[in-house]
Amino acid sequence: MKADVCLFKVNVVVSLVIYTDTWVEEDLRTDLPYFDWGLRAYFVGRPNSPAKIGFHLPGKMGGFWVPPLKALDGYEVRWGGPVRVLSVLVSRTHVEKVLALGHHVVRVDELVSTRGGCMILKISGAPAGSSLVLHVQVIPVWFSERPEDRVVTSEVGDVVLVEEEKFGGAVAVRTEPVLKARVEGGELELKLAPESLVTVCASPEGRGKVLGEVRVKYEDELRAKEELVQSMTRWTKLSPDPLGTLVEWTKLNVLWSLHHQPGLGTGLVAGIPDYPWFFGVDTSLSLPGVLLTGLFQEAKESFSLLYSLASRNGWRVPHEVVTNGRTYNYGDLEETPLLVINLWDVYHMTGDEEFVRAHLDGVTRMMYDYFSKDVLVPEGPGVMEDEGRGYGVKIDVATFAYLAYMKLAELHELFGDVRLAADSVKRGEEVAKLIDQFWSEEEGTYADTLREGRKEVKGFWVSFLPLLAGVASEERARRVVQRTLNDWEGGVKVRTDGNVTMQIGNSLFAMACFNYGLGELGWRIVKLNLDSFSSRSPGAFPETLRGDGCFLQLWSAASTLQALMEGLLGMRVDHVERTVRFRPRVRLDEVRITGLRVGEDSLHLTVKGGVVEGKSERGLYKITD
Repeated sequence: MKADVCLFKVNVVVSLVIYTDTWVEEDLRTDLPYFDWGLRAYFVGRPNSPAKIGFHLPGKMGGFWVPPLKALDGYEVRWGGPVRVLSVLVSRTHVEKVLALGHHVVRVDELVSTRGGCMILKISGAPAGSSLVLHVQVIPVWFSERPEDRVVTSEVGDVVLVEEEKFGGAVAVRTEPVLKARVEGGELELKLAPESLVTVCASPEGRGKVLGEVRVKYEDELRAKEELVQSMTRWTKLSPDPLGTLVEWTKLNVLWSLHHQPGLGTGLVAGIPDYPWFFGVDTSLSLPGVLLTGLFQEAKESFSLLYSLASRNGWRVPHEVVTNGRTYNYGDLEETPLLVINLWDVYHMTGDEEFVRAHLDGVTRMMYDYFSKDVLVPEGPGVMEDEGRGYGVKIDVATFAYLAYMKLAELHELFGDVRLAADSVKRGEEVAKLIDQFWSEEEGTYADTLREGRKEVKGFWVSFLPLLAGVASEERARRVVQRTLNDWEGGVKVRTDGNVTMQIGNSLFAMACFNYGLGELGWRIVKLNLDSFSSRSPGAFPETLRGDGCFLQLWSAASTLQALMEGLLGMRVDHVERTVRFRPRVRLDEVRITGLRVGEDSLHLTVKGGVVEGKSERGLYKITD
C-alpha cells in the first residue's frame, strides 16, 4: 500500500481516492465534494458539477476562491448526452477525473497553483460538440451585506476578462488553443478541442493582477507544487501501514489548511467549506499537532498572526478574523490563555529561545493585563456556543487559565524571571482551587459553569478538561470517564442531550484518558478519529463523526496527531537536558518513526511493546523512556 495513494470504497485507507460508476447505488459516494488546495487560492467542487454546499452563503461555499474573492461556483463538462463520472482521483497535488461522454472517455486534470490565484484545467479526449462551462460568480466580499454586483465581460487579446465594477475584483480565462467562447447568464461556455488547456485566474486586486498571472504553465505549476508538498511533508514518517498512510494524510490536511492572505499574513484556517478564515481557538488547539508535522516556521507564523492581532487589541486574542481583515469576534475568554500555552508548545518542539524571548512579555501581558486584570478568572463566554455562554465562569476557561499560568511559570523559570515564575505558579494554584469548586458530587462530573454560586451541569464535553490538565483526583477522573462513556455515541458527544460527536472532543478526551493510565481506552478513541478519514470528502478528516459541519477540519487532523504522538506514545522534550522521552501507554506491535523533527535535529526510533529504541540524526538529543 503506497503512502501517497488512497483507494477506497467505503473506508479503505490509502491516498488516491477513486469513485467508480458501479458503486453509485451501493453507497452513493460518486458525488462527494472534494478540495483542491493552494496557498492563496482553493477550489471546492464535485466530480462534474458545482458544489452547492455550505451555510454562511447557503449553497454557495463551494467553487473557486481567491479570498476574499469568489470567482466561480464551479465548472462542468457538457455535451449532447449524459455525462457519467467514472473516477475521481484526489492526490497530494492535484485532482484527476475520468468522465464518460457516450463511448468517449474524457480526462480532466485540475490543478490549483500554490504560487498565485490560478486554477488550470487540462482536458483530453473531448469529442466534437462538447464544451466546458464555467459558472462565473465574482463576489468580492461574500461575508457582508453588499449592493447588487455589477459584472462586465470583455476580451483582452486571447483572454476573456470578467470584472466586478464596484469593488474591482476580476477573473481572467485563457485557453490553449483559443476556444470559441460564449457568455450567457453567468455561464462562460468554451467549445472544447480534443486537447484543451484552460487557465482561470482571479484576484480582488483587479485586471492588472490576473492578466499578469494568466499565462502560467501547467507543468511549471505542477512541478512547483510537487516540490512544495514534498518539502513540507518530509518530516514525521510512520510505518507500517495503514497507520503510516493515515499520518501522512493528517499532515496533508494541516498543509491544506495553510493560507496566505495579503495584508494579514500566513495562518491556519479552521475548516472547509464554511470556515476558510482564521480562528483563535481552532489555531491554538491545532498548533501542537502542526508542530508535530515538522512545520515549525508555519506554526510560528500562525502564532504570530494571532499574537500581532492581540497586541493591537489590548492583548485579547481574537476569535474570528475573516479574509478581508475584519475581526468579527474580538475573542472569547479561553482563546487568550490558549495562545499563551501555544508559546510553550512552540518552545517544546522547536527549542527556539529567540522566538520565546520575543513573545514572552506579550503573552505575560495577555494573562496579567487582560485576562486577569479585574479577577483571576473572569466570567464570560468559553468555547461552547450555548444560550448561556455570556454568564458565569466556564470550566474550559478556568482549565486553560490554569495551564496557561503553569506554562508561563515554566517559561519564566527557563528564561530567568524567577519572581514572575513564582507568581505564575501561585496564580495557577489558585485557579486549581477554583476548578475544584466546579465538582458536582451528585452528578459525578465537573459543572460546565459556576454562576452566582450555582453549579450548572449542561452536559458539554468540556466537563472532562480538568483531566486533560491533570488536576482531578484519581477517583474523580474515574467517575468523569464513566459518565462520558455512559453518554457515548460512537465518540464523545458535544452535549449529552444530542448525538453530535466531534474529533476535537475525542482527541482531548483520549489525552485525558492517557493522563490517568487508561491507555487502551485512549488508543481506541484515537482510532475512531483515524477511521473518519475520507468519510465526508476524499482525503479529508471531517469536523464531526456524527452530525454536519465542515468536511475538512484542521483541528480534527492536528489534534489526532497530537493524541497519537504526545498521548499514546507519551512524547516529552527537554531542551535543557537534551532528552526526548517516550512512554507508550499501551503495548504496541512494532511502529517505526523517522524524521521526527525536534529542535535542530531529527529523530529515528522504533517502538515495540513498551520499549523505545532510536537515535537522533545529529546527536543533539538522547532518546529515553
